Amino acid sequence: MMCNKIFLFFTAINVGLLTSVGATYKNFQPYIGVTGGLEQLSSKRDESFKEDDAAGDFLTTVFSNNKKMSKKSINLSLLTGFTYKPFDIPFVIGPEISWGRGATSSEFKDSSFENVGDTFRFYKSTLARKQNLSIAARFGYIFSDFLVSCAIGYDRGNFKLTRVLTYDPQALPTAQFGKSKALSGLLLGVGIERKFGSIGLGLDFRYTRYSRFNSNINVPVQAVVDPAILRFSARPKIYTTALRVSYHF
Repeated sequence: MMCNKIFLFFTAINVGLLTSVGATYKNFQPYIGVTGGLEQLSSKRDESFKEDDAAGDFLTTVFSNNKKMSKKSINLSLLTGFTYKPFDIPFVIGPEISWGRGATSSEFKDSSFENVGDTFRFYKSTLARKQNLSIAARFGYIFSDFLVSCAIGYDRGNFKLTRVLTYDPQALPTAQFGKSKALSGLLLGVGIERKFGSIGLGLDFRYTRYSRFNSNINVPVQAVVDPAILRFSARPKIYTTALRVSYHF
């Protein structure tokens, strides 16, 4: 008899919690918002310069070999999506689309003796992510006014690579090359959000690993020498920590 009373007591407590938890989140709730914070561009880069010495031999200058890069900057994003509660429990799912723009770039410099022409060669390369568009699925659990969520999705980032070759003395003209490329990546994230009426305030952590950026460019060295090959390879990763502000309709 006593066991039955204890069981009924805890059942009543659980039912009360379930009816109160998630009360601020509707069964279907669209939202729009913005995020702002820091992003970190990380990767390992390989860069080299292969040239013909006019005697039939190829000489390779390695600028960087698996060299680590890590730079931080500010990122801003616009987002929209909705949450949906498929069951009568404090669990939500839903899609989210975001468009972001940042200014994170990694620069590398090197100088070496020019094998052809008795000059010094100065090399500089810059890799930057200009903007990105992501589509993700969010899964979350509601604790009163708090939503703890995780995300998995697809990201498309627009990267730009700029390379400059200069010489001293200027026996050879300065050469500058730019290439933009869209890279695809897997997006993973976690976050926490609290609602104040229709306003949501939270913190998001996102990680994206992109496909590899490869670039091989023919560089004119001298009229009597075959063009040199300027190589670059890196697989960028982006870590983002951002404050999140959203309006829920």
